[in-house]
Amino acid sequence: MQIICWAACAGGVMPVIQAFFQALGQGKRVLHLSMVCIFLIRLPFLLLGGIMKNISAMWWVFAISDWTAAVMAGFSYKKFQKERGYGKLNKEQAE
Repeated sequence: MQIICWAACAGGVMPVIQAFFQALGQGKRVLHLSMVCIFLIRLPFLLLGGIMKNISAMWWVFAISDWTAAVMAGFSYKKFQKERGYGKLNKEQAE
């Protein structure tokens, strides 16, 4: 149960960031995040966990893949902010 709670902490990050991008009309970015999350993060991690043939390791692999996907989504969000210049005050706002 503790392992599942670790995974649940990070499990909501990806859908929130995807909803943010979808609301801004960034459908391709949402699709990219989904595909990377599934095929480059979760699938390899779960295959690795299956090779170990240990149920406890499998639960940890599940939690680690969720945290990795959350970190990747966070980096994508930060990159988007830098591209758009969000978070920076222009001269009129500073005065």
